[in-house]
Amino acid sequence: MKKLGRKLDFFQSPVELMIHKKKSHQSLFGTSMTILMFTCVLMYIINKFVQLGQRKEFQTLYSEVYYEEIPVFPLYSKNFTLQFAFQTENQKNYIDETIYQVNAVMVNRAQVINDQKPSVSSTRTKIPLSKCAKIGIPYEDLEDQLDDVDSENTYCLDWNNISNLSLIGTPEQENYTYIYISFQQCVNDTQNINSTVCKSKEEIQQKLHRNYILFQLSSYNIDLRNYLKPNVPKVEEIQTTISSQVMKDITLFMQPITTLTEEGLLNELVRRDSTIRYLKTQEVIDFNSEEALASVLIRLANTENISYRIYPKLQDILAQAGGLWEVLMLVFTILVKPIQSLSYKLDVINNLFNFEGQKLSNDEDGSKQILKRLTIIQDGVQTHENDPSNMINQQKSKTSIRFPRGRLTHKTTKLENGNFGWAEKSSQIVTNSPENDKLIQKGIRYALRKLFNIATLKLRLSPLDYIKYLKCGKKVGKFKQLHYSINKLEKCLDILFIIDKLQEIDKLKMILLSKQQVQLFDFLPKPLISLNPSNLQYNESQMYSSLLQPYKSQKQKAQEAQLVLDELLENLDDPITIKLISLMDPNIFKLLQIQFDLKKRKASKITTPEILEQ
Repeated sequence: MKKLGRKLDFFQSPVELMIHKKKSHQSLFGTSMTILMFTCVLMYIINKFVQLGQRKEFQTLYSEVYYEEIPVFPLYSKNFTLQFAFQTENQKNYIDETIYQVNAVMVNRAQVINDQKPSVSSTRTKIPLSKCAKIGIPYEDLEDQLDDVDSENTYCLDWNNISNLSLIGTPEQENYTYIYISFQQCVNDTQNINSTVCKSKEEIQQKLHRNYILFQLSSYNIDLRNYLKPNVPKVEEIQTTISSQVMKDITLFMQPITTLTEEGLLNELVRRDSTIRYLKTQEVIDFNSEEALASVLIRLANTENISYRIYPKLQDILAQAGGLWEVLMLVFTILVKPIQSLSYKLDVINNLFNFEGQKLSNDEDGSKQILKRLTIIQDGVQTHENDPSNMINQQKSKTSIRFPRGRLTHKTTKLENGNFGWAEKSSQIVTNSPENDKLIQKGIRYALRKLFNIATLKLRLSPLDYIKYLKCGKKVGKFKQLHYSINKLEKCLDILFIIDKLQEIDKLKMILLSKQQVQLFDFLPKPLISLNPSNLQYNESQMYSSLLQPYKSQKQKAQEAQLVLDELLENLDDPITIKLISLMDPNIFKLLQIQFDLKKRKASKITTPEILEQ
């Protein structure tokens, strides 16, 4: 049950490897690309927020629908205006009640039920008219568009005396309200002595010959870019001919328009802007009327125009930014991944290998110059060549090499390839003068500084070199070194290779240890961490744990290396010691051998100076 319970842990921590105390490899190129990608997404979000604040970007849906309910549009002086006039042949407005008379009413037709029988009732409400000069233009938004109208000879709705005016429904619906304006020839009223005296029939017909009638009413344009007022008012002009010979039935269709706007930044808070606009005109000519000139019916159309403005919300912007992030991540990954992978491998192989042909520090040249000077000193001291003590020492050293007189051209080669016998001979030839002691000590400092300088032989690539290496083609020079070392690294990271090396450790244990020692090896305890780990003092039983060894600087490592070399050089009989020293830098080995032999001759220990100088 305990194991089953652990398997159900959804918050389990994955096993991870690290390099230089980091879980991933990071490079300047990857950092710059990351900053660039963040900048692109951030600029996109800022731009979207600016557009959201200015309400410039939106989506629009259009639809034209039939009414589901009976629409009611109340008309006020601030949203509707109507003015009209007769015009002469020269299109000049005139008002003359002795020629024609105007009557305007609002007609409401409703279906009612009386005694369980449906019937239609009609109600007429007179609409007051007046000259526009007397009442002015109450609709301020259209005042500029109507300033050139001859207000003295134009009829307007007298909003000062209108209490209720509206348009409701269509003829197919139960409740139907419209505006009806009739134009008739002037007829004398014999019963009303105060009525207007009309002109003669001949004069009326002559006056109405080729006349026009002009209607100017308010309408609207839909400007969805205007966030606050999507319905922009305008003046719609309808002009048609009028004559005493015929009668015209004119119908003006007013279409309801609605603009729905999403105002919420998170939720769908909808604002509704509704009004009516002029849609079309329909004319019917009647030749049977003698007195009527025209009738104008203003009613609602059968359809409604609906515009739906959808503005982006915060969650939409963040979702779009997330999509942009995914696209940029894909593009930048394709661009960065090869270079980032190469940078990671270069970092690893620079910590695993040294590379020939890379620029070294001046310390190597200093140590070589000192060795050259010591060689010249050796060549100059010819009296030591036949010294009996030297002959005895040469016979004692099995690996010594004898250098004939006069062969100065091969000294450097033999110095680099010499063994312990040659180094002993060289130390005996060099005199014990203070100048030579200082020269030897200086050479040791140079050589050790070069040995423990970890950054001398790293393979370095410029940004252009990364691109050159990734190109297809034959690899030469440092690119060949890089290609070879990467292949070796990939082989070392293979799990089968690692398992094979672990098996070699077991084989080594079997070779070096007896059966009983192998069993004791398995019982070695785990390293013990004290209560104060920072001041942990290691004894010989704890030295096998490299995890607990404190961090040491390069200077400390070099100082300990020189002391350890001094101790090892006193016992050259151990073949492992000889092999370890032979694997070190040859200049260090030669200089330390010379110093050790001088110490033996002096029979006094020379204190090793500081080996690393700033």
